[in-house]
Amino acid sequence: MIKAIIFDFGYTIYDPENEKLVDGAIEALEEVHEKGLKLALVSRTKDVQKRLEQISNLGLNTYFDYIEVMPLEGTKEFDPIIEKFGFEPQEFLVVGDRVRSEIKIGNQKGMETCQFLFGPRLKELPEKSDEKPNHKINKVSEVVNLV
Repeated sequence: MIKAIIFDFGYTIYDPENEKLVDGAIEALEEVHEKGLKLALVSRTKDVQKRLEQISNLGLNTYFDYIEVMPLEGTKEFDPIIEKFGFEPQEFLVVGDRVRSEIKIGNQKGMETCQFLFGPRLKELPEKSDEKPNHKINKVSEVVNLV
């Protein structure tokens, strides 16, 4: 049973090309939050402080129990989130647009994974078995049906 969701920021919750949240993001976050799931947000960026301010200005702090923003040269790691929430890896759902990043890491940790088909990686296909998502969605609101 899924107890927590890890969302990627860029091209999953936020559309950087249009500088706004993706359609349905707030509604989806509200629904999964109301179901009692723990939520984490992960992001890599050139300017960590600016991204943290952006997340705050978008009002996302109210939905996420854990937010991790790291420099571009950093690697997304989910161990701090697993430790913080205290759940088993299989009790997490990872939602992201990159099969070679969020999806691969989630699969390697034994988590449920979901590729959000949006943005420049819309047609990115897995090249290795650990890059294959368990689920694919076209709208972020569809994540509600997975939990």
